[in-house]
Amino acid sequence: MDLALIPEQNLLEAGALPYGDLVRFATREGRRPRPIYQIHKWFARRLGCSFRAVLVGAVSEPTADFWKAYYETGNLQGVTVLDPFVGGGTSVVEAARLGASAIGIDVDPIACAVTNAELTAATLEDLLPTLRALQERVGKKLAPLYAVKGPDGAQLTAVHFFWVQVVACPSCKKVGETHPNYVLAEEAGQRRWAFCRKCHEPHSLKATQKSFSCTSCETKTVLDSAPVQSGTYTCPHCQERTPLIKLGRETEAPPTWRLFAIEATPRTTGRSVPMKERVFLKAAAAHQAAVTRATKALRQEIEADPEFLPHHAIEEKHRSDTRLTDYGYRQWSQLFNDRQLLHLGRLAREIKKLPEDQRRAIGLAFSNHLTTNCMLTSYAAGWRRLTPLFSIRAFRHVPRPVELNPWLEGTGRGTFPNAIRQVLRASAFAKAPKEPARRGGFREVEAVAPTTAPRVFSGNARELTDVESNSVDMVLTDPPYFDNITYSELSDFFQPWLEHMGLVPEAAKRRALVKRALSARRNNEESIEEFAANLGEAFGEVRRVLKPHGLLAFTFRHSTPEGWLAMAKA
Repeated sequence: MDLALIPEQNLLEAGALPYGDLVRFATREGRRPRPIYQIHKWFARRLGCSFRAVLVGAVSEPTADFWKAYYETGNLQGVTVLDPFVGGGTSVVEAARLGASAIGIDVDPIACAVTNAELTAATLEDLLPTLRALQERVGKKLAPLYAVKGPDGAQLTAVHFFWVQVVACPSCKKVGETHPNYVLAEEAGQRRWAFCRKCHEPHSLKATQKSFSCTSCETKTVLDSAPVQSGTYTCPHCQERTPLIKLGRETEAPPTWRLFAIEATPRTTGRSVPMKERVFLKAAAAHQAAVTRATKALRQEIEADPEFLPHHAIEEKHRSDTRLTDYGYRQWSQLFNDRQLLHLGRLAREIKKLPEDQRRAIGLAFSNHLTTNCMLTSYAAGWRRLTPLFSIRAFRHVPRPVELNPWLEGTGRGTFPNAIRQVLRASAFAKAPKEPARRGGFREVEAVAPTTAPRVFSGNARELTDVESNSVDMVLTDPPYFDNITYSELSDFFQPWLEHMGLVPEAAKRRALVKRALSARRNNEESIEEFAANLGEAFGEVRRVLKPHGLLAFTFRHSTPEGWLAMAKA
């Protein structure tokens, strides 16, 4: 096969890509992302179909048949493609699938770990036997802590545990619950499930019903008349209004939680349970006792091994988003309840014993699983499922979080078995990739083997010291966006456990790297100038490593004039 080169005139620079079809592809991929990019959470990923189109267009003559190249003949063997801001890896993964010698660089080692996992997914072995072994060694031993019984005494399978933050009113000192409403779940146009504001007894109501009187304690509950609105708590005893974030700043302590309800299903053997079979239960003494047993078991584990859990403080200085510390969190472990920590600690201990290839793959699944197994998750009442941390790119405080039963099969968004299956789906896609077909559905495409293995490493885009001058044919990247939250602040969440399992460098080394990440603050002229200068240095390095007729292609989406001005100056 002849080596592909970048023509001086090509489809991309001629503006001859079929943009209408590609927009439709992008819409589809936005709704249903490629499995390869579901291995682990990353932020503001670019779409695979878009980058594949750019790469194919770059190596195609202006008169070439784009669709034939996109599906069949696109070949970047011999072409070196660099992304100095690799992030979630889309650019280098798509380049490598087309046969390019791909190089990915990022200041954040976690981004590099995610990208490496995507690039090596095709070599993964079947992880299901290892999952079964972990279920035996960890899951089955924890099962009694998640056991629940229905009102008739029948054994049920817990899916979700509903918690609520409790606070002491700064005025009258009485303790109250911070519910935003009294609705648990809804079935559009048919019914809704609510709970008594006093005793927590669940009730099935008509979809249009706005209030009810409890059949257990006779208390009247108005569904939307709850104590928390827009983050402010109104004390039901004295009517004092206090922002929850103010309470966190004053107490300098993490939230205190109370278990009040459970969603459960009939016992299953791994099948997905229809919604109509789910039931809601009031948290009873037996359920509270299970939480107490988990706390006791966690303390015993820590006494036996002080390194059972990772110990990482939340860095408070220079954060662009201070909400975590404003709400009283000081340690990353405080974002989990004791039962979650017991599960995570025991599971991580077993993962650390695995052979390296399995440890890396399953460790990434474990890390991704953290976003659905912490106390910053909420419940989508209409969808009847958990909403993970980072559904929006921020540490959003959730006054009524939901805890997942982490070992469920088939049912439950973000359980550990489902996280493993996500990795396996990514591996299957890497082995037999597909692209959207123009008339709907998908079409299999052949992955072209690169002549040189991909390289991904931590580094600074302003100092591409490991990349030789005049060695790169194409740079394809998505530079940092002006005035956006620094993604390394979000990925800090994953650092303790990934480090605990030996998958990323120690936090101090990572901090030294990510402190050099490009960022700027709006309405700060000095910061804007610094951002533009630093990005300009990065583009200077890009110019150095590009061959004389090399190509630079990048995406940049920003809604402010300042962002575009900074890019223009760079």
